[in-house]
Amino acid sequence: MKLINAGMSGSIIKSSIFSNECYKNTFINTKLDSCQIDGCEFKHINSEDFQFVNFSKSIITNTIFFNCKILAANFTDAMLINVTFEDCTWESVSLENTVFINSKLISVKMNKLNFEFSQFHNITLYDVRLPFPTIPYIMNGLSYLSERSTESDKIWVSSASADSNKMSLKEYFDCLDDLEIFYNKIHENGTLNYFPLANIYICKKQFEKAFSAIMMGFDFSIRFRDYRSIYYYCKLLQITKGFDEQHLIEANRFISKSIKTKGWDIQTNINYTHYIDLIRNTLMNERLLSSSLRLNINTNVSHTEHEKLTIIIKIIDDIVDLTEEITGLKVKHYIEIRRGSYDLFANYFGDNQTLLTILGLIQFTLFGTSYFISKIIKNILVCNEKSLSNKKVYLENKKLELEIQKERQKFERKSEKMNKKIKDSKIKIKGSHTLLDNNNEIDDPDILFGLYES
Repeated sequence: MKLINAGMSGSIIKSSIFSNECYKNTFINTKLDSCQIDGCEFKHINSEDFQFVNFSKSIITNTIFFNCKILAANFTDAMLINVTFEDCTWESVSLENTVFINSKLISVKMNKLNFEFSQFHNITLYDVRLPFPTIPYIMNGLSYLSERSTESDKIWVSSASADSNKMSLKEYFDCLDDLEIFYNKIHENGTLNYFPLANIYICKKQFEKAFSAIMMGFDFSIRFRDYRSIYYYCKLLQITKGFDEQHLIEANRFISKSIKTKGWDIQTNINYTHYIDLIRNTLMNERLLSSSLRLNINTNVSHTEHEKLTIIIKIIDDIVDLTEEITGLKVKHYIEIRRGSYDLFANYFGDNQTLLTILGLIQFTLFGTSYFISKIIKNILVCNEKSLSNKKVYLENKKLELEIQKERQKFERKSEKMNKKIKDSKIKIKGSHTLLDNNNEIDDPDILFGLYES
C-alpha cells in the first residue's frame, strides 16, 4: 500500500497490519491527523518508507510499532494508550503535548527529538537513551525516572561529556541540584525558565516550591503574552497529584486578574482566543482521565425571559446540592449559557456513582421521566462492585441497594417539586447527555448517551 501525500485526516483505522515483510507499505507525507487508530500493527518499515507522517491530534490505542524507522513524524497533541514501540528508531520526531498512557518504549533509538510538554502516565521504558535537555520538560517524567534510578541497565540519558555519550539515571539524578540552580533565576547562571524548575521541585515532592515556580512562570508568560506556556503550566498543575483544587482555583484567579487585553494587536488577540478556553478548561475541569457527564439543554426560553432562565439554573444548582447531600461528595461542575433561545451546556466531573446520581436527578427533574432510574441504580451497583474486593461485594451491594432505594424516595419527592416549577412556568426542554466513562465500568448505551424531551 502506497500512501504518498495521502489525505486521511479524521479516519478510523482498526485491526490493520502494515508490514513490509510481505508487501511494501509506504507512508510519506501521509496525513493521519485527528484519526482513531486501534488494534493496528506497523512492522519492518524503513525510514525511506516512513517519513513526514502527521499523527497530530490522533488517538492511537492498542497498537504496535515494531522494527520501524520513523523519520520526522508529528505526534503533537496525540494520545497514545496501550501503544508499544519496540526496536524502533525515532529521528526528528515531534512529541509536543503527546500523552503516553500505559505505553512501552523498548529498545527505541532517539535522535534529534524533543519530548517538550509531553506526559508520561504509567509507561514502561527499557533499553532507551533519553535526550538530556528535554527530560525536565516531560510532565511526570522526572518522577517516573527517579523511581527507576537504580535500573541503570535499562534507561540512560544522553551526555556529550561521557565517553559513551550516555550516563546512568543515578548519575543524572546526582546532577539534579545543579539543574535546580541552573533553572532558578536567582542564581548567576540562571535561565529564567520556570517549567523545568517546577518539575524538579515536583520530583523532590516540594509542592509549594513547585507552585511558587509555576506562579512566577504565569507572571513572566503573561508579561510576554506567551499563552502557550501558560496553558502548559496549567496542564502541569492539573495532572500533578501534589496540587489540590485550591491551587487550581488560585491559579485561575491570578490569570484572570493579571491578563489585560487593552491595546492588543490582532495577532495577540488570535493567540489569546486560541488558548484561553484551553487554559480555563484545564483549571476548571476535573483531572485527566476522570469520568465526566456532559448535558446539552435546549429551551423555548427567549433572551428576554430572565425569570424562566433563573428557574432552570436554580434547578440545576439544586440537583448538584441534592447529589452532594446523597453522596457526601463535592461535585465539580460548570454551566455555559448561549443567548438567543437560551441553550445551556453543563459539565460534571467525578466518579461514576456520583455522575449516575446526577443523571437520574436530571432526567426526573428536567424531563419528568423515571424510565432510566432502575438502570442507573443497577449501574451504580456495578461501579461499586468493581471498586470493592470480592469478599465485600455482596454485603456492601445489599447495603448500598437499600440506601439507594431509601434515597430514591427522597429525591423523587424533591424532583417532583422541581419538575412542577418547570411545568407551571410553561418551559419546554429538549436535551441530551453524554457520559464519558474513563473507568470502563459502564457498557449500557442508554446510560452512556440519551435524548429526552419534556
